[in-house]
Amino acid sequence: MDDKNKKSNETTDIQETFIDKIIEVFTGLKSEDRIRSRKLKEIGKELQQSKKKFYNYKKDTVLPAFSEAIYEIFRNSQSIARYFDVKTHSKSIKEFLFDSFVTNKEREVKDKLSKEKLKVFIISSADPNKSIQEVKDTLKQFVHSFDTKMVNKINETYNQIVNLSYLISYDWYFVIHKFDSNITEVNFDYKPSFEVLDGKYIADDITAINDYLTSINFNEDFDNVLTYLHQISSDNSLSDILKKIIHQLRTIKRDEYLTKMIKVITKDPYFKPKNFASKEKIVQDYIMTFQTEVRETIEECIRDINKNKVNKLLLEVFNTTIIVRMKNYSARINEFLLSKGIGGGLKYVEPLNYIKAFMLDICKGEIKPRIDLLIIKGTWESNGLTSKYTQLLDNINKMSARVIEFDEKCSDEGTLGKDLKKYSGVLKHDKNAQTAVRRTIVSVDGEAQSIIIECINMTVDLGKSIKLLIEDYNTKIPKLIINFHKIKWDFTGEFNADMITIYKKLSNMVALLKRYVIEKPLMPVEPKKED
Repeated sequence: MDDKNKKSNETTDIQETFIDKIIEVFTGLKSEDRIRSRKLKEIGKELQQSKKKFYNYKKDTVLPAFSEAIYEIFRNSQSIARYFDVKTHSKSIKEFLFDSFVTNKEREVKDKLSKEKLKVFIISSADPNKSIQEVKDTLKQFVHSFDTKMVNKINETYNQIVNLSYLISYDWYFVIHKFDSNITEVNFDYKPSFEVLDGKYIADDITAINDYLTSINFNEDFDNVLTYLHQISSDNSLSDILKKIIHQLRTIKRDEYLTKMIKVITKDPYFKPKNFASKEKIVQDYIMTFQTEVRETIEECIRDINKNKVNKLLLEVFNTTIIVRMKNYSARINEFLLSKGIGGGLKYVEPLNYIKAFMLDICKGEIKPRIDLLIIKGTWESNGLTSKYTQLLDNINKMSARVIEFDEKCSDEGTLGKDLKKYSGVLKHDKNAQTAVRRTIVSVDGEAQSIIIECINMTVDLGKSIKLLIEDYNTKIPKLIINFHKIKWDFTGEFNADMITIYKKLSNMVALLKRYVIEKPLMPVEPKKED
């Protein structure tokens, strides 16, 4: 730009500033107010020149033509609104879209992965681990079947449904009733008589409608939405109604007529509508949710399988699945901790109950009387053997005493009980108290785990020793207890059968306890009777 033109522009700016100040002195209007007023007049002129006659700029009134237009949308929306009720039926709509757009093969895979079929498939399988791996492979195959094209198609269709739902499910009656108080929601035979309304009285409603119109991109085609409506309703006429509604909405939105109305009514030429366009990625969310559901079903199956195995072992050992023997180290403490917001709790309540019952019912009730009798009346091959079996009985007594002592430590006067009493009042909200209690729980559970491992090892030793007795009894000339066949009559019941039953209980007890700890001691194979 040359110096001459530059000086000319500067002169013009100075003149305009000077003129603005003179006008401001005489009118009281600042420059920005005059600009605002001028813009509003320009917008008003555009409204007057428009073919749509929704608004009278000079009188600032909304005309019946506007209410007639939205009444038609209201009337047409009644028959399809339930298919666009995203607020209530979002999940159902998503499910329907997935089923509609995926192939028959993918639909079959999805059905195969349903919770009911998965549970039957896994739990009834002879090899659950193999079945679980097959399920994981099938899930992976299903997830990979969603290519980019399909993902975009489903996402875009759902978002279009959401955007249309803003107006199809809109409370049109509330707005229309302002124009004609005699109108009803259900009687479309009634011929409305719409009144002229002041713009400010209806401004908020027009703003809301305009925001939702702004959220719809009418340059897109709605073929997939029309397909959705046809498939879900099985009514061809509804697709025509939706086309009509889309045309009506597009007509109202054209030329930003409502936006201009709002600018003039609110005296804000800079007003901009909000955009609530849905941008959900429902396929990604669906896949994540579906994967989670399948994994949770697998975990539930594993828990059921494990529970069934545990129950089977319990029946083999105790002839019952309900065993509660511990007084203090119990589910009651876990319930208390949970009520205070501390999950997890004591880990080994079940196996400790089993151990206490095992020590009393099996070890002291069934094994000890028989070993005692053998020690007293048997002629043993050596004193060393007698000492070995005497030590086994001593181990039983020590283990039984240790379990009882451990249970007492968890009483109100024990370490855990004292901590629970000490922090009871503040446990729910005091992190330091929670940390202290958790530390005590870890310590107590550590001792419980030690008891389980010790009991497993003791039971394995018992099993080995009883196996030797069974095998010795079944030889023609016993070597461990020389007079075995003479003293067998001193036993109540059949000695060999009873000892085999006891051995099986020991074997099952080891299998039961091993389910709760990492360490897996080996159990000797079941002894066979000699011919």
